[in-house]
Amino acid sequence: MFGLDSTQDATDREVTPAELEPSAAVSRSIANPLPEQTTRPRTNVRFIRGWFWRGLAVVGEVTVAFLTRELVAHQQPRFAPFITFYPAVLLASLLDGVWAGAAVTVLSTLVAEVFIFAPKGELAVTDPYDILSLVIFLLFGISLSIVIELYHRNREKLAAYMVEEAVSHERRRREEERKLAQSIQAERQRLYDVLETLPSMVSLLRPDHRVAFANRSFREKFGQPGDRRCFETRYGRTEPCEDCETFLPLTTGQPLKREVSFPDDTLMEAFDFPFKDLDGSSLILEMGNDITARRRAEIELKKHREHLEELVAERTRQVESAKERLEAEIRELEQAQRRVSESRAKLEAALSSMTDSVIITDRDGQFVELNDAFATLYRFKSKAECVRNFGEFTSLFEVFTAGGEPLAGEVFPMRRALCGETGTNVEYGYRRKDTGESWIGSLSFGPVRAEDGAITGAVITARDVTERKRAERELAEARLQAERTATQLRTIFESVEERLYVCDRDGNAIMANSVARRTYGKLPVAPSVMEMPGLMDVFDLEGRQLDLLEWPISRVLRGEHIHSVEVKVRFKAIDQERILSCNGSAIRDQSGEIVMAVLTSADITDRIRTEEALRRSEKMALQREQFQALAERLRRAREEERTKVARDLHDQIGQILTAIKLDLTWMSRRLPKANDEFHDRMTGTIGLINEGVESVRAICTGLRPGVLDDLGLPAAIEWQANEFASRTGIYCAVTVPGTDLSLDGDQATEFFRIFQECLTNVMRHAQAKSARVALYEEDGDLVLLVADDGKGFRESDLSDSLGLLGMKERAQVCGGDLEIASTPGNGTTVTLRVPLHTARSRNNDYAHSDSR
Repeated sequence: MFGLDSTQDATDREVTPAELEPSAAVSRSIANPLPEQTTRPRTNVRFIRGWFWRGLAVVGEVTVAFLTRELVAHQQPRFAPFITFYPAVLLASLLDGVWAGAAVTVLSTLVAEVFIFAPKGELAVTDPYDILSLVIFLLFGISLSIVIELYHRNREKLAAYMVEEAVSHERRRREEERKLAQSIQAERQRLYDVLETLPSMVSLLRPDHRVAFANRSFREKFGQPGDRRCFETRYGRTEPCEDCETFLPLTTGQPLKREVSFPDDTLMEAFDFPFKDLDGSSLILEMGNDITARRRAEIELKKHREHLEELVAERTRQVESAKERLEAEIRELEQAQRRVSESRAKLEAALSSMTDSVIITDRDGQFVELNDAFATLYRFKSKAECVRNFGEFTSLFEVFTAGGEPLAGEVFPMRRALCGETGTNVEYGYRRKDTGESWIGSLSFGPVRAEDGAITGAVITARDVTERKRAERELAEARLQAERTATQLRTIFESVEERLYVCDRDGNAIMANSVARRTYGKLPVAPSVMEMPGLMDVFDLEGRQLDLLEWPISRVLRGEHIHSVEVKVRFKAIDQERILSCNGSAIRDQSGEIVMAVLTSADITDRIRTEEALRRSEKMALQREQFQALAERLRRAREEERTKVARDLHDQIGQILTAIKLDLTWMSRRLPKANDEFHDRMTGTIGLINEGVESVRAICTGLRPGVLDDLGLPAAIEWQANEFASRTGIYCAVTVPGTDLSLDGDQATEFFRIFQECLTNVMRHAQAKSARVALYEEDGDLVLLVADDGKGFRESDLSDSLGLLGMKERAQVCGGDLEIASTPGNGTTVTLRVPLHTARSRNNDYAHSDSR
């Protein structure tokens, strides 16, 4: 290489002057620079030399122009006087400059004045227009001559400038070539020095396996190559290696990278390049680096990395499994919530459509639900003016038993229902204390039970039966005077709102009111008992169809006294199925024989459906509470899992990486200082370990910020806001208490997760430029406020946001309330308010910081 002998030591050899001299072309270029330009380009070049000849040319040009004009004017008398003189002026200016052009112009003016313009042959002009033509031609000819002269001079200056620039460029080029030759000479010497100081082993191998050149690192490893061949120097062999790939680049023309192991267990990374010597012979340039220690470190690091990946994969699988379970449970919870909403809507629709008064209470006597019929029954102007609890009811109304005695509070229908009792069509008298109005109500009541059977409230339905009672009393009187008051009896029958049917002992209809007849299909007369199976089907509440003998009217005809017997009837004429509550008794003569049967039936379909809807609603509410409890347990489990994963990563993987870093640092300090490349690689490996430690720290922070556990909620919120501002570029102003708050771990975690979700929404949806965060105490509550100046949204769009639903669920877990206020174009404000209870601030000092 570079003309070195294969046995000569490169460090002891001096570089010959011939090797350091620049090339012959460069030397000639430096030795023979461009000669200096001693003369400037000649200006004002004239094509005609001598004043005599110039004057003769001027006269000749004017004469030719005049003769040409006269020749043309002989044929065309109106030919322009100066049209042939203009080319003469232009030719004189181009050939001999401004003075020739001016002379031709003046002489042409005189010739035209004497020989063209009248009077001819005299030096005078009589026509003013001719004078003007002469003056214009004179001025134009002189101006044209000056312009052409300026053009000539500028062109000559430009040519001189371009010549000077070419000379300067050539001088610079020659100077650069001279400097290049000097730098080549210096770089060649520097190359030798660099090769000698390189920590890598550099050598040149000839096709016969002899070492043409070896640097200091090679000689220190294998000794002086001398006349030995590479396999003798490196392996102590007498024959070339069977699998030798060193000279493969000479065949392929491409560099080769390979790893070579030596008898002393040293591992070297070798790079073989095809190389041409000065004489054109082919050589192999080989560079080798000792990678034994690095490979051992990589193997050890790979083991730790694989172990870390296994741990992370296992945790990831666990987290994903928990996430899938949580998502499935959330979907089930949402479906349950939709079903509850639908049941709620159906319940409200059923209550509003019912003519009977309905109230639903809780165990404390508060009216949870009531319908419009309640206001009508108890003489209120509107539903909004109704009483809302049992205490207000008893203070406004007096209640009497059927015998007229005041009803004690402990035996009120609501109290009995809360004790587990049920009642149907129980009649009470009512009187309003403020207006004195009184009426009779028929009540049905019962308890509302949870899925486990526990009583959670009471439901009471009622209707005003004042008129019915009055009708019943009139009917009783009419029975004694049936023969005399048949018309009045029919009127009473028709006024009864319930279905009323009377038949003789053989089942033949005596009378039925209009409600009953409409039910049977608008018949002119009521059907007999035997005809009824063709008009209706009767079932018990379990759905079993009853025989005619089991019907309520048949039982009354057999002498039974029935009270509140509930059956399901399908009327064929109107194709409806209704639930009836039947009351009936037989009328006997003095001997005790049955002479007729009376049956009344009240339509309780709406009440039954309402009770069923209430039971379903209570069940759905219980399921929702259970789902909320399950979701809370899952959130806690997820936080505990995150905390555990973060702790495992920090304690185990962090300790392992730190131990590796300490060992490598110890090794780096004890390595020989001459091995710079190994020091660089060791430093790079330590840097990679530092990056791994930072990555583990970042993962731990993402799973569970340590500042939340170590410094508390205010410091965690301020830290998260700073991280958010640095990551997104959104200006963030933060106001938090100066010290920690007395929050338990779950409350602080839910607070922090809600705050993270708020910042995520600002980054993803708000398109904001700034945000404001405040944590403070107000009226016994701990308040977190997050406001942005983004695009905002309509509050009607909140219903379909799972993220906002999750935030509200977390707020409920904390026992607080989450408010979201936003209008399009005016940003969004999220306020989380939680009663402090034990979460009292230790002092009232507040710290303020701005994050960018």
